[in-house]
Amino acid sequence: MKFSDLGDDISALLSQLEIGKTIMKDHKIFSLLSSEKRNGVLKNIEDIKDILLHSRYPKFCILGNATRDRRDLLSLFLNPTALERETILGKKWFEIGPLQVADLRTQHFDESEQALDDMISKDLPDIILCVIQSGLNTDNLEGLLRQTLHVRETIEDLKDETLSILYIVDEKSTSKQFYDIRKRINAEFKTLGVNESDRETLFSISRIRPISEACIDALPAKTRLPLVRLMTNKKAKSKFLDSIIQLSIATNSTIAGVPLPVADLIPITSVQTLMIVTIAYAHGQELNAKVLAAFLASLGINVGLGFAMRELVRALSQLIPVAGPFVSASIAGTTTATLGKQATKYFSTH
Repeated sequence: MKFSDLGDDISALLSQLEIGKTIMKDHKIFSLLSSEKRNGVLKNIEDIKDILLHSRYPKFCILGNATRDRRDLLSLFLNPTALERETILGKKWFEIGPLQVADLRTQHFDESEQALDDMISKDLPDIILCVIQSGLNTDNLEGLLRQTLHVRETIEDLKDETLSILYIVDEKSTSKQFYDIRKRINAEFKTLGVNESDRETLFSISRIRPISEACIDALPAKTRLPLVRLMTNKKAKSKFLDSIIQLSIATNSTIAGVPLPVADLIPITSVQTLMIVTIAYAHGQELNAKVLAAFLASLGINVGLGFAMRELVRALSQLIPVAGPFVSASIAGTTTATLGKQATKYFSTH
């Protein structure tokens, strides 16, 4: 997803957010905050904005057992209807729905070190999924782990950033088989000289925690929102959105910490609006003012027929109770938390 793809409504919202930042920077009261808090809240606003502005779908690399189809594997934690279309992009690279996937499970890299570089240098994966059969013998297991670590090292050298590996054990394995393979993998890591503190965490589809939760934590931040949109696991989606809500609460509580006059609520309501549209998008909604207007109408706010994003941002101020000319930090935080909870409930059922 790029800025040009967001549409006029969200572009207008981001403009409102910039206006809000300008108000805060220029406001004399805002200068009463410590430099640490001022910089912190401005960084939080940039982080919230970047969730939409710089988001993109993650790119996957698959290694290990090849008995499971690519789409079948991804469907373990993503909506299968979003993965129905598959297109060949190049050698070992496929487009499955909106995702790009490098399926290297039948490639023998010992034959040519250059083969791996040729396949992944143009489109570098963001994460490796390593599929392991519980009955894999010791020699094959060691070979697979060596290959996985080699692929990661190659990608990290090209990307100049850390890459996570998620080990997925055959979901049909018994508990005894699962814990046996887990023990064997840790032993092989020790043999290969991987420090205990640096060993990748072993994830199971169902026995450690859902692969969807593990994937969100392991992926770069800019790839999480689009993937969450595709996920069917409600707990994983809720956990991610809770982090967005908490970031918004912290931001608005700090903004109102001085506190700001009621006339200057745009910084607070801009953050709230961006939080709401992020929650909406994660639940499959389009990014536009009409979606936000429908949500506000469910709260009893009449926004008329215009649906102008700047007016919707201002309309949210109706939800913020005030005492005198100022808005307190506690009220700003509580209102943001309530809106986040209500938006999650509303969009999860619409």
